[in-house]
Amino acid sequence: MNNNYIIIHGSFGSKDGNWFPWLKEYLQKEGKSVLVPQMPVGVGKQNFEAWSNVLKDLEVNENTIVIAHSIAPIFVCKYLITNKIKVKKLIFVCGFNNYLGIDPDFDAVNELC
Repeated sequence: MNNNYIIIHGSFGSKDGNWFPWLKEYLQKEGKSVLVPQMPVGVGKQNFEAWSNVLKDLEVNENTIVIAHSIAPIFVCKYLITNKIKVKKLIFVCGFNNYLGIDPDFDAVNELC
């Protein structure tokens, strides 16, 4: 079975931001199946339950490679452990699990992941 890739943005992010479109295009040119879901963002919308609702509708299994940025790595770890899902590989970019102390909105949503 072929690998599938899922790229997940971080706090207040967008599936169309940063390097996500470039990586999606690169992987697709290599013949890979790639999903870049738009996760709920913003205070009151970005939390474990809301993000889990997006991932539960995607194919996540032992052939999945997850690439996650910013707050997404800690969410992905919690989601996989909570749902007892094994994946092929995790690639985390600039992940963190703490308050940044630079913006109250960022700290508010990061507390809920």
